[in-house]
Amino acid sequence: MRKFNSVLKELYTTQQRDRILSEFINRYVDSQGTAITQTFHIDPEVDLQKDSMKYGLGLDYIHGDSSVSLQCIQEFIPHYDLSKPIYFNKDGIHTVVTFMFKQFLLQNTLEINLGGAYDVEYQDIMIKPSIKYNFTNDLQGIIGILIIDSSHDDSMFGQYRNHDEVFAKLKYSF
Repeated sequence: MRKFNSVLKELYTTQQRDRILSEFINRYVDSQGTAITQTFHIDPEVDLQKDSMKYGLGLDYIHGDSSVSLQCIQEFIPHYDLSKPIYFNKDGIHTVVTFMFKQFLLQNTLEINLGGAYDVEYQDIMIKPSIKYNFTNDLQGIIGILIIDSSHDDSMFGQYRNHDEVFAKLKYSF
């Protein structure tokens, strides 16, 4: 999906703006001031078909009641067009590194999690620590927080940058 600003730069040129304004003024004058709105339609090429490659590498390690998982996921667009930038991709490359640490305690009734992700190109970060407790085999409680830090509107995490949250969940299975 193309970035909105690049679509506007391509379609809303100075000549286009002048033509729309001229049409509006002529219509307004011809209607003796009753036509006060102007509607115009643009039909941009928003969806682009691009070949891309997505690949990843992961590592999991378990030792006793602890586990660590690391992943690196990258997308590459070989014929990236800088004049038509795409959301969540910078210059044809997008790399995300994820991690998850899990520790079981109290005979596996308490679970401590620390997960997160880092967007290499945009330097965005997401962190999600949580604690889960199994009250019984059927009843679990989870509390946690989600923190997203980004300075980009057009990045994967940036679209959610104002959506940090604290959460609590009570789950009963039957």
